[in-house]
Amino acid sequence: MHQMQYDIESIYKAYYKDVYRYVQFISFDKQATEDVVQNTFLKAMQGIAGFREQSSLKTWLLTIARNESIRYAQKQKKYTEPISEELVSSINIENIACNHESTAQVISFIKNCTEPKRSLMILRLIDEMSFVEIGTVLEKSDTWCRVTFLRAKNELLKQLEGE
Repeated sequence: MHQMQYDIESIYKAYYKDVYRYVQFISFDKQATEDVVQNTFLKAMQGIAGFREQSSLKTWLLTIARNESIRYAQKQKKYTEPISEELVSSINIENIACNHESTAQVISFIKNCTEPKRSLMILRLIDEMSFVEIGTVLEKSDTWCRVTFLRAKNELLKQLEGE
């Protein structure tokens, strides 16, 4: 199997927004997001020769971003700023939340989830990734992702109905 040549600049242009949005949702902090995204693309640039094409480039980058987010959080021991309105508007969860109030409840639910459930919810609801892709990012099986997502979604729907 021959190794493809990758242009890091075109990878950056193609996937920057996806990586930024994912990291922003995990960290809730603008400075942390910028640091983690910068570290993610630096690691990708350093490791691109080792990319084995067992997943998509986006999945590979989000895996790096997740690991960098965890490393950063462990160093900082904090998640600070609330989610921005810009981020709220990027969420594609019409099938769960019907109005702005419900959207805020969904965001609050996701924010209160612990890892890896938080990442699962973000990758499924916001990035609309498949369970196989999410499993690759989270290093879990696609079955685990499906079952955990279904349970979390049911928990969320119960909360929305109760309020």
